[in-house]
Amino acid sequence: MATAVATKPSIRGALGWAMYDFANSIWPMNVTTLYFALWVTDDHGAKDIVYSFALSGSMLGVALLSPMLGAGVPSHGGPLPAVLPTVLRAGEGLAPRVPWR
Repeated sequence: MATAVATKPSIRGALGWAMYDFANSIWPMNVTTLYFALWVTDDHGAKDIVYSFALSGSMLGVALLSPMLGAGVPSHGGPLPAVLPTVLRAGEGLAPRVPWR
């Protein structure tokens, strides 16, 4: 069995990974916080104060759930088993409350 030799990562590779990780963190956070609050106020005709509550609540949700989900992903065999229940639960919450015909 061959042993892995630890090598120092290149500056270019580390910078590329940092840029990817930054972009991959900012995109979901913006969609979850900014556009969710706009959806609540614009599409559902809520008052402006509801925008503040929706924005604050969504940011708090991201701040609380992100570390827990991020820490749990490697221990459960990759992202799919950890993220799939969350996506299904979110989809259930976004589904209309009208019975399907």
